[in-house]
Amino acid sequence: MALDIQTLINAGESETVELKQSPGEIQEILETVGAFANANGGAIIIGVARTGGISGVTLGKNTLEALANSIQQQTDPKVFPVLSTIEIDGKTVIGLQVSASLIKPVLVQGRGFKRIGRSNHMKVIEGNIIEQVPAAMEFIQRHISMAAEIVPTQLERLERWEFPRDALREAIINAACHRDYRDSGHIQIRIFDDRLEVWSPGLLPPEIAIADLNRAHNSRPRNHRIARAFFLIGYIEHWGTGTLRMMELCKEAGVPKPKFREINGCFVVTFRKPQFLKKYQKVTLSTERQEQIVEYLRHTGKITGQSYAQLIGISKRTANRDLALLTAKGILRQVGKGKTAYFELA
Repeated sequence: MALDIQTLINAGESETVELKQSPGEIQEILETVGAFANANGGAIIIGVARTGGISGVTLGKNTLEALANSIQQQTDPKVFPVLSTIEIDGKTVIGLQVSASLIKPVLVQGRGFKRIGRSNHMKVIEGNIIEQVPAAMEFIQRHISMAAEIVPTQLERLERWEFPRDALREAIINAACHRDYRDSGHIQIRIFDDRLEVWSPGLLPPEIAIADLNRAHNSRPRNHRIARAFFLIGYIEHWGTGTLRMMELCKEAGVPKPKFREINGCFVVTFRKPQFLKKYQKVTLSTERQEQIVEYLRHTGKITGQSYAQLIGISKRTANRDLALLTAKGILRQVGKGKTAYFELA
């Protein structure tokens, strides 16, 4: 669908529209692209002041191509915007249309952005090392829910967070203490409908494997002085027990034990909500791409075999085999037949 640039300018900025005076505001443009891709899409109109006044832009031979390339190179997964131009009062205005990404979150220069009203909200954990832990916990408590449980033997209802807070705090302490500070990346908190992830730059020490984290193991602090400081202020109570404590706290709270992974040079701790797993606890998702398709369908509702193949980057044959397997396991159901067939969560 063609972008109606004039109508968008007349309506002004909103949750899905942003006005920029110049392509030179590339950093803000990139952040807005990421925020739109992480939500329901949107449009950026370049060459217009926030008041609606037309300033126009000067188009060089490769202006549009350079803008599109910059967006593609700075986003992960890549965002491919649709660009168009119109003339208003003799001045050129650029329309940049962004679709909602099929895979979320979209990161811009390693950071995630979320559109709130007319602004983009970002949460990476910054500040001095001691302040990072309470800052991260404050952010989490603003964005996760509290459930009320009625206990027959008690007069008052019991309220508890959907994730055990002490387990989350332990994950954040571990991230701040053991991350690789030679890496310019940041600790990230990613909150989804069904899970919460803590991303920390750097991999495990070579002496420790992922499997070791599920049992008693020796501590191998990468940052000895930070570890010592955390011990002295009470962030760390015992060496080498952080992951075991997370698991025990999740067990006590009745939620699935955390999952530890290494992804793209980062150590990732994933906490899942129990209600999401109840439906699928009798089956096993055998590959990470099968986990991705379940996550994708939770947000979009349906997918075809061709779309799945393009989304994951696999052959149509492999995509059909995955979908058939998930259908046989009772996770998906097929609707229709032939070229019109699609799949949705069972």
